[in-house]
Amino acid sequence: MVEIYIDNDVMQVAELHRPLLDRYPAAGTIREILETQARTLLVGHHERDHRVCVQLKNWHPQLVGRPAAEILQADIGLADMRLAVAREHGFDSWHEVTAGDFRLDKPFEHAATAVVTGDTLTLELLLKDRSLIHRRSRYGHRATLLHYVAANGVETWRQTVPSNAADIARTLIAAGARPDAKGRFYGDDVTTEDLVTTSAHPAAAGVAGLILEALRSANA
Repeated sequence: MVEIYIDNDVMQVAELHRPLLDRYPAAGTIREILETQARTLLVGHHERDHRVCVQLKNWHPQLVGRPAAEILQADIGLADMRLAVAREHGFDSWHEVTAGDFRLDKPFEHAATAVVTGDTLTLELLLKDRSLIHRRSRYGHRATLLHYVAANGVETWRQTVPSNAADIARTLIAAGARPDAKGRFYGDDVTTEDLVTTSAHPAAAGVAGLILEALRSANA
């Protein structure tokens, strides 16, 4: 049985945006999805909902690392929420979000969910489309499916770690995923190994070493 490690911060973000995530990925364009998140953050901030602090303390430039009490008292509005969710999803600004307005690649999104939940059966079925392994997220970070194994740098609600994460990595690599492929995370171009090495979640789940072994074996 696959167990899934979910950090408390990740759980709070998923709960905050549950109405949107229950319809994901059939929730509209990237702009519409991120606008919904931004407005949810705005309402939550007005209501002093502590769950909004997770995205703001990680992605708002002026609030990074600030305590919840300070964040909830901050004089911020919709533009701030848009900036935070844009940066969380790999965009430098809200303008980048509005300039593209692309729809999500739904098969890719379903596969990404299978990766972070350890759903090997669904993933293998989706990978019968051989182009899928080479496609990337349409969010600004341009993650491959393999990047999602790291639970780092991608959308917060997806930063979960299944107990079979190393097996998921091997499944992706066997299908043609490249461990040396780079995505755009934290303002830099990095590989899955880079993300795993700096990610707290796989370490807390006790599988970081196994994932790294799978990645390094493929590179050997």
